Amino acid sequence: MKTSKDPMFFAEESARLRGRTILRYCNIGKTGGGVEQYLDKLNRAMIERFAMTIIQVYSAKENEASAIEVERIGKGSLAWVPLIFKKSVIPGPLAYKMFIKRATGAWLNAMSLRSAALAFRLRNHRYMHNPDVYYYEVVNRYISEIVEACKIDLAAFHWMDERSENIIAQVRLKKIPFIIINHFDNRRYELPAMKKWAGHARGCAGVSNANVPGYLRGQFINLADGIDMDFFCQDRCRPKVENVRPIVFLPSRITPSKGHMDLIRALSFSGLPAIRPLVVFAGREDSTSFSRLLKSYIRKSGMQNDVIFQGELDPEGLRGWYGACDVVVLPSYSEGLSRVLLEAQAMRRPVVAYDIAGISEAMEDGQTGYTAPVGDYRALGLRIDEILGDPAMAKEMGLRGRRLVETRFSFEGLVRRHERFYSRCLSDA
Repeated sequence: MKTSKDPMFFAEESARLRGRTILRYCNIGKTGGGVEQYLDKLNRAMIERFAMTIIQVYSAKENEASAIEVERIGKGSLAWVPLIFKKSVIPGPLAYKMFIKRATGAWLNAMSLRSAALAFRLRNHRYMHNPDVYYYEVVNRYISEIVEACKIDLAAFHWMDERSENIIAQVRLKKIPFIIINHFDNRRYELPAMKKWAGHARGCAGVSNANVPGYLRGQFINLADGIDMDFFCQDRCRPKVENVRPIVFLPSRITPSKGHMDLIRALSFSGLPAIRPLVVFAGREDSTSFSRLLKSYIRKSGMQNDVIFQGELDPEGLRGWYGACDVVVLPSYSEGLSRVLLEAQAMRRPVVAYDIAGISEAMEDGQTGYTAPVGDYRALGLRIDEILGDPAMAKEMGLRGRRLVETRFSFEGLVRRHERFYSRCLSDA
């Protein structure tokens, strides 16, 4: 019997993947977040190795893109296919519901500014922070035409929504096998749409083993994540300048679930050192309402001179801030396996995060950083203070973090896990 270590196994796997065409759907842009980086590097590596064609579907607003772009990579190609949206007239049945969402979100935001305690109690309300609810309609039909015209060997769905369900229905009509890969908390597999289509998928995967629902036990594949250790290397940065103030870095999209508000509360409550750290936020603004609320709360907390918004950074800029900071913090309320924590640890930086989903797989509590109970911003602040107050311990945590990522989360390992998963699903065809 051949195993994954048998040379014949690799030969068969390579033959199975060479020259294939993969359709990849995800509700993302071309650049920006962790999932975008994950898929872009993965696509390029697989195309170079197997001369594949990968059709990457991405979301774009009407004024951002209009045409399919094709990149040649080695003997293969990467086709960028925009799924273009525009704001549209809200259908009658949705109009009242969306009005209620906007009104409820705006009221909860106003209440949260009046009282930190009230904001803490309301933090998980589904409409809080984000009353920017709009209706978008798809204004192009590229995907339908591609599914009809191209010989697609495998479709990979990294996001499940109404649009992906429509594409799955077309894919099934053409008898194209499909897989589902979840980049978030595995509880998403309990959502009705995920549960519905998981039963028809050739395979279901995610980025951590946490919270896998019972109906997928024995079938679920953990693909984890992988970091380019040569790129995310402290030696590639300029020597760290000793700052008068320590730097706390939160590199993530400006959106309610990532915990920016909790970090401000953690650093503004009494008990932390007199020298307040400099907080650096890096990431695109996904919610203008939440951004306004966050900046208002920063002013209300007297921290307007303690916070820098860097916006969306390119990889070199991100690496530069990892190298300059003293600790990386991710007080997120929803994660699969955080790429931010892996990059930070690869850069030999201690990390502090809320203990949710796959966070415990991405770091070692007490060894490479600390976790805090979800929503406990006081505990979060104390853990940050502990690291900032002990530079020798912080340095040792950073060294252990680098070793952890090298051992478990190499980029080569990520590519191999995807290759084995796709090969297995294609062999079942």
